[in-house]
Amino acid sequence: MEVLDIACSGSVIAAALSDGSVRLFHCEDGRMSPAGALLGHGGPVTAVAFATPQLLITVSSDGIRELALPHGGGDTTQPQPR
Repeated sequence: MEVLDIACSGSVIAAALSDGSVRLFHCEDGRMSPAGALLGHGGPVTAVAFATPQLLITVSSDGIRELALPHGGGDTTQPQPR
């Protein structure tokens, strides 16, 4: 894991990885469970930040992306540009 951010709701964590993916995890009752992956970045993801619980901003070698997340913040395999 390179960097991570937690949604303001505290229920979703985004972990940016050097393989160009962002892994999402649901947090509930002190436990984490996988919620999905955002793939397709052109290189290592060097920054990740939630703008809102459903909007994630990522930075990689191919630029800055705003990604709309499904309700609940996960369960997708491709970035959904906003």
